[in-house]
Amino acid sequence: MTYNYNDTGEIGEYLQKIREKYGKSKEIKEITDEIITKFKEQEYPKILIVTDMLITGFDCPQLQTLYLDKPLKDHLLLQTVARVNRPYKEKEAGLIVDYVGVLEDYEKALAFYEKQTSQPYQNPSKTYKNSPKNSKNY
Repeated sequence: MTYNYNDTGEIGEYLQKIREKYGKSKEIKEITDEIITKFKEQEYPKILIVTDMLITGFDCPQLQTLYLDKPLKDHLLLQTVARVNRPYKEKEAGLIVDYVGVLEDYEKALAFYEKQTSQPYQNPSKTYKNSPKNSKNY
């Protein structure tokens, strides 16, 4: 979903197909907004692939799984993880699939922001793994 008018090759071809599907006269932002609305409101499909766009400021509480395939740090990492951990009916927690090993950066980011609050930091992966409900899975 992240593209420019001057993209060439596969991305340019994809953009052309998207503009044909959603309307050639629409701006990229209008098309993106329509895709986001459909994602939030329709039952299927339920996969949305993003790069930088929609990592922050995207509110979709039903989002359940996040696949991280690029390094993120600091507040951007925390905001990204928060996208999948929003409360939603019949959803206890989100699932994060980490392909790049950001757990250390996640712990550093939490520790930094913990200094500014009075609440102690708890590593969510350790908490989940050690909970009685889930201990048989590990």
